[in-house]
Amino acid sequence: ERKVYQIVHLIARAKNLEVQSKDSEFPRVSITDHWKAGYNDAIRTLRHPEALQRPTDQIGVATFDLAITEAVTQCPAAEALMAYLAQCAPDRIPMTLVEGAVEDEVQRMKALAALAEVSLLKHDPFEDATPAVTVHRLVQAVARARSEAKGSAQGAVGRLIAWLAAQYPSDGYNPQ
Repeated sequence: ERKVYQIVHLIARAKNLEVQSKDSEFPRVSITDHWKAGYNDAIRTLRHPEALQRPTDQIGVATFDLAITEAVTQCPAAEALMAYLAQCAPDRIPMTLVEGAVEDEVQRMKALAALAEVSLLKHDPFEDATPAVTVHRLVQAVARARSEAKGSAQGAVGRLIAWLAAQYPSDGYNPQ
């Protein structure tokens, strides 16, 4: 018997009042807020009929990128940024590398804010305070699948390679 799975990624968005101990302290008000947020996310997700349809691919798995869609609604440049970040290693990505994703700085910053708002990326500076972001590897996988389906994956790879080539000259390493 062929198994079929639906994977819907509901994001627990960070609240302005949350603190570092949010994973170990559970006051009633906080729990109630999380339950309400989860309920509202489920209702919003179920308004998308495609989330209820059986997967049609051979693997039998479907993922839904509603958070990416929401970020793109807030800032269209988030689409290109997410496709670009999906091609990076699942480690901290220095902001100097992120600069190659979207040329216009204002749009890039708006896209970063939109993706952070829906918890798709996290500002996560290096130990020396160098600005960086992280994107979870599963979020990257969904974003890669989305960019491949939309035909934008190769463009994202091209921008990433071009940016790396510009940052690191071909004669930059000489072991002799």
